[in-house]
Amino acid sequence: MMRKMLALILSLTVFLSIGSPALATDKELKASITVWFTPLTNTMEKDMDEILLPKFAELYPGIEVDYQMLTWEGVTEKLEIAMSTGTTPDVFLDGTARTAKLPSTGLVEDVSDVIAGFDDWYDAVLSIGKMEGKHYLVPATTIACSALSVNVTLAKELGVYDMLPEDRESWTFEDLYNFIEAAAIAGKDRGIYGTTLYAGSQTSDDIMYTLMLCNSGQIISEDGTQCLANSPECVAIVDMLKKINDNGYCVPGAGSLEADTTFFLSEKAVLCFNSPAANTMIQMKQNHQDGLIPRVAEICDYAVPTVDGKPGMNSASWGANCFAVFTNSGDADTIAAAKAFVKTFMDTPEMALAIWNYTPTYTPVRNIGLQYENEDELIAREVALRAEWSGKYSNSSFGILEEYWPQVRTCFYPEMQAVYAGTKMPQEAMDSFKANVDKILSAR
Repeated sequence: MMRKMLALILSLTVFLSIGSPALATDKELKASITVWFTPLTNTMEKDMDEILLPKFAELYPGIEVDYQMLTWEGVTEKLEIAMSTGTTPDVFLDGTARTAKLPSTGLVEDVSDVIAGFDDWYDAVLSIGKMEGKHYLVPATTIACSALSVNVTLAKELGVYDMLPEDRESWTFEDLYNFIEAAAIAGKDRGIYGTTLYAGSQTSDDIMYTLMLCNSGQIISEDGTQCLANSPECVAIVDMLKKINDNGYCVPGAGSLEADTTFFLSEKAVLCFNSPAANTMIQMKQNHQDGLIPRVAEICDYAVPTVDGKPGMNSASWGANCFAVFTNSGDADTIAAAKAFVKTFMDTPEMALAIWNYTPTYTPVRNIGLQYENEDELIAREVALRAEWSGKYSNSSFGILEEYWPQVRTCFYPEMQAVYAGTKMPQEAMDSFKANVDKILSAR
């Protein structure tokens, strides 16, 4: 983890508000704030240094900002420890996988004043983090829906491209399995697998929920009282993944891999369950420029199959990456400074554009006329398609944004590890998942 100190002099005026310290704007204030954020892009630290912090220093001269970029693998544990030991940061930026639970903890500030400072929010994001009429999270970027991505260049070379749906949406789970199988068999002599699977962490588990939802499964009951993921529809998905693993059609080590995108980027797999096409091609371009790979393949997004093979996937979406301001000691100056930091981020279009351009699935939350920029027509096309699908197919209503979901996630991937390792059968694993989730739900 990298830690940097930046001494800034901050000039702010504190407006009084009911229930929480208001944003400081022009009264001189001295405070020290700690900011934690996850790597929304590989250039996040650079963008903070070169775009946000200079503007913050100019607008608000006098604050000490200690910031850390956390890893995706380590953020959950670090946040949990911080919350239990009273060592939370003043500002926290992360996806709703972890921020969704914060409003109900009583540890974060009402940030309705920050929200009210802008009148151009997209309506869909304003419900995130809202409780009893108050806002406790500030959306920073939306998170696009989940889907599949295919190395079309490899698919054509291996002679399996014609097995893909022409409209990129109309196919069944049987079609998907047959494609993965054919790609694995055709690519075997070149060390190429049909797909990648992993369960070494909970990262990108949203695609697993999408697979189950698209097979007409339910994860949580509509009233939120019980887990339904041990149904035949959900178990059938785990059966399919187990079959892919057991037959050697995926990269080995699915039960222990922490991530699988490395294999997809190096063209060792034809299909990937969790790497958006545009993001992959952007990273491939960088790797090619660095001499790490010999070419940049054409990667295309494909919808998750449906039961009837018709368009209309039911795609899990995390909603948004959000800011939270922790109350900590309750010091008014520190809270005002933390809110000013968040406000400055939200009022800096260059940050939203930098994130969007590098991670196209993280789109702006404010309607301020930003345009996605990429000279590569393929990348721009995939960004537009994923954005279209997000608008039509995203589903955040099955519990994924509830405060209990971070606990649910911790129960899922160990069961998938057991399936891939051969120590549990799919039905047994999902029965165990249900039992553990039901305990979480009953304890609410």
